[in-house]
Amino acid sequence: MLILSQDEKVMVNFENVTKIKVNEYAGWANVFAYCDKDNCAELGVYKSNSRANEVLKDIIDWIENKCDFSMNNDGINITRKGDVFYMPKE
Repeated sequence: MLILSQDEKVMVNFENVTKIKVNEYAGWANVFAYCDKDNCAELGVYKSNSRANEVLKDIIDWIENKCDFSMNNDGINITRKGDVFYMPKE
């Protein structure tokens, strides 16, 4: 599964993402995808923290609709139906 950044300049493979985080700065909220501790990509910039959190919820809903989760002795298995999540423009 892929996430296309708001400006359509960055494509992130969700399999490599360890966390998605909102950072507030000067009244704006930036959404970042981290692939390891120090490596991140900006996915979008929103006018408020509440809007950025709505986008995070949209990502969660998208994942839940595009993935089947199961658990066995090897851990959690994810079967993806494949798709791209497009970060909202606003």
